[in-house]
Amino acid sequence: MQALIVLNDAAYEPTRWQGTLLTMAAGIFVASFNIFFAKNLPLAEGIFATIHVFAFIPVIVCLWAMTPVKQSAAEVFLHFTDNGAGWPNIGATVLVGQVHDTSIIHRI
Repeated sequence: MQALIVLNDAAYEPTRWQGTLLTMAAGIFVASFNIFFAKNLPLAEGIFATIHVFAFIPVIVCLWAMTPVKQSAAEVFLHFTDNGAGWPNIGATVLVGQVHDTSIIHRI
């Protein structure tokens, strides 16, 4: 939500406390929905699953059309570039790229 505000208002400076409040509000909303509207969960899940399925193709097409550089399939799937990261081999690079928690990276 903060990223959308930044895109539309260049003067906006996001702060951590605002992000914390947005996260807390989302948690309260989800918990409230689960407490008070639990009987409607199957309907909500069905709606979100349908939106997910029908939005997948348009999102992929938009990303594909808006990409600045086109590469051949051989270049994409067979050529690896380190881009100056300095990892000793491709295996280490792939394993580090799979880590989704940045706090783990700082401990290495």
